[in-house]
Amino acid sequence: MLENRQAQKNEQALKQEEISQLYRLAELGRLSSGIFHDLINPLTAVSLNLEQIKKEANGQNAPDEDISRAKSYLDQALLAAHKMEGLMTGVKKQIQKEGGIIAFDPNLEIREIIQILAYKARRANVRIEFMKTENLIFTGDAVKFSQIIINLLTNAIDASENRRQEQLVAIILERKNKEIIITIQDQGIGIIPENINKIFEPYFSTKKKNNQGLGIGLTLTKNIIEKIFQGTIKVTSQVGVGTSFIVFLPIRNTSEIPQKML
Repeated sequence: MLENRQAQKNEQALKQEEISQLYRLAELGRLSSGIFHDLINPLTAVSLNLEQIKKEANGQNAPDEDISRAKSYLDQALLAAHKMEGLMTGVKKQIQKEGGIIAFDPNLEIREIIQILAYKARRANVRIEFMKTENLIFTGDAVKFSQIIINLLTNAIDASENRRQEQLVAIILERKNKEIIITIQDQGIGIIPENINKIFEPYFSTKKKNNQGLGIGLTLTKNIIEKIFQGTIKVTSQVGVGTSFIVFLPIRNTSEIPQKML
């Protein structure tokens, strides 16, 4: 009986991981048009600047100022190329299943997600501000950590769209004692009191009317926080003012992490 129960638990955990992976890929698929849009601009910049360099090079005995301009065009092309490289690196990491316990910088992971969601934020007239904490290294699953951020940040943007004025979404990363605290605050529509205790339930979504939500994003997020990181998540909200999700993740050494997770 014990073996059967353990087998059932293992099967449930596997199914949950598969659902989590499918949801993550579905979210990235939904954001793909924005990602491609953000690649077009730097690609155009590379093309135009290289074309300009070509024109400058066609002149015989180019004066010093032409050489200086050519260098400037090349610098701009390189900056645009690096922007594309950074965006694609972040997308690749999210698409590929490269999970596992590693030491990583949460600041860099959050910045990658902000870059991936940049087009979505602009479309929603949302400005994202990130308040980082310097010299912070965290041990855990970087892919799962990114999934927490992308789910909560996507929700914050969705809650803030369709407003006339630009809305602010703030991400605050802090370290207090032996845990890191991530706060994501929006100025959106808020959550009515009777729904606060329902938002983490499977298939409950306030976005279904617009065919946006599947109702499993926050459920998966809470599951990752509690089961993968042994952390907690809290939410406070006021209708018409906004919502704050606060994630508490304990800082653990590798020796403190169960071997089955390594």
